[in-house]
Order: sequence, then C-alpha cells, then structure tokens
Amino acid sequence: SYDNVLVQTNSLKPTKAIKEDFSDSSNYALIKRIHQILSQFRHWSICHIYRENNQDANSVVKLVQDRKYGLSLF
Repeated sequence: SYDNVLVQTNSLKPTKAIKEDFSDSSNYALIKRIHQILSQFRHWSICHIYRENNQDANSVVKLVQDRKYGLSLF
C-alpha cells in the first residue's frame, strides 16, 4: 500500500475545489467522495500544473483516448 499520494492536474477549478472549502460547490458529492478516497492515505497533496509542463500525463491520456491498449483512467 502507499502512504503518500501526489495528484497533479491541469484543471485549476477542480484543484481549488478539492483544496478549499467545497460545501457550496455544485459538485459537492463528487468532491466529498474524492476526499473520502484521499483520506485513506497518510499524506496527500493536489496541485495545479500547466498542461505543457505535464507531458507524461498527456501521453497517458492520449493512450486512454485512443483505447488502443484497453487502459482505464480513474
């Protein structure tokens, strides 16, 4: 099992919603579920990074979108 998780995303709005008070968010249930999952880890962090600085993740997303390898991205 893993103790530490680092989530990097190029979506600023969800990053802020997860990091800040989300009680008035229209996606409250989803964000609450994300917090439940993240609470299983001793330490977690989420941060925004610009798309052009995240080439590895972009490559994985392209693989999933192409569905050539039967990958699922959660």
